[in-house]
Amino acid sequence: MINGGSASASEIMAAAMQDYGRAVIVGSRSYGKGTVQKLIPLDEFVNHSIKEKLILAYNKAKGADGGTYDGIGSLKLTIQKFYRINGGSTQLKGVTPDIPLPDTYEYLDMGERQNESALPWDKIDPAKFTPWKSQPPIAALKADSKKRVAGDETFKIVKMTGEKVKEQHDHNIAPLNLKAFEAKKKESEALSEKVNRLDSLGSPLIVKNLKVDLPKVNIDTASKVKNQDWLKALKKDVYIYETTNVLKDWISQMPQNINEENEEQH
Repeated sequence: MINGGSASASEIMAAAMQDYGRAVIVGSRSYGKGTVQKLIPLDEFVNHSIKEKLILAYNKAKGADGGTYDGIGSLKLTIQKFYRINGGSTQLKGVTPDIPLPDTYEYLDMGERQNESALPWDKIDPAKFTPWKSQPPIAALKADSKKRVAGDETFKIVKMTGEKVKEQHDHNIAPLNLKAFEAKKKESEALSEKVNRLDSLGSPLIVKNLKVDLPKVNIDTASKVKNQDWLKALKKDVYIYETTNVLKDWISQMPQNINEENEEQH
């Protein structure tokens, strides 16, 4: 599962699993951060006598309780770039899911591509690799998911909300006319009410803690309450629910001899 907040290492993992055919990537396009940065403290380039003067000036300005001198700053340099085994970079483009799901921010240009100074996307020669023999039937899984999503009320509202966010982003104007303002406010409240109503229904998901985690969960009352709230939120998560449906579809369509195939491949 990925979305616009999936960046850097999570994108590399998703891209590798996708390229090898070892996973079905579900959600929305990832952030697109395919570069590596290094922080270089600038103090090491400052003359020792000048550094002492800076420390004295800092202490004088801040006083006894003003904290300690922590340097004049650092320079952040981009020193490396990530590439997928197929040769394409994860920079800017990110990872495109095999099965897209509606996202509140899908119509906005988000992620690394918002930064005007970001390095461009490019491609190098692909590496030699062997895709998994038992790759998931993406086309069939995508078609089944599309049908479910089209009939799901929560996803319909997510899509409507996304369109509203896009409209607000492109036309960031608030009406000064009282009637027009109240009408706009009622429209937003009605949408929120629909979301809350659907939220209260939850989903057929059964979510439980792993036995190994229970000792940590049951430390005290606060931990128990926090855990229960977390489980309750997961049960209502429409994205997790749809992803489990995709997983069920995949398992049901797996060939019976998949274990034999994997043993031969290894």
